[in-house]
Amino acid sequence: MLKTFGFHEFKVELSTWDPNDRATTLAPTKTGHLQWAAFRERWTGRNCLQNHPGEAAFYGPKIDIKLVDVLGRLWQLSTVQFDFNLPARFELEY
Repeated sequence: MLKTFGFHEFKVELSTWDPNDRATTLAPTKTGHLQWAAFRERWTGRNCLQNHPGEAAFYGPKIDIKLVDVLGRLWQLSTVQFDFNLPARFELEY
């Protein structure tokens, strides 16, 4: 989608929970652990992914997509946020 608008260079940053700081996050569900294991497997070894432990939202991890301008500066454009806890807490299914 970004290439459609003329953006060709971007970085993907993953903000995850800090495993040593459980006080500021909700405990991920079993499903959440499985989903993030699959995500990390998909992105392992790609040079555009940077991991930022401890910068996730309290309810779950997030992915920030940052564009690189002609001067090499990063500009945050999109954020994808995941909440693996909410469906279980409200017994939601899809």
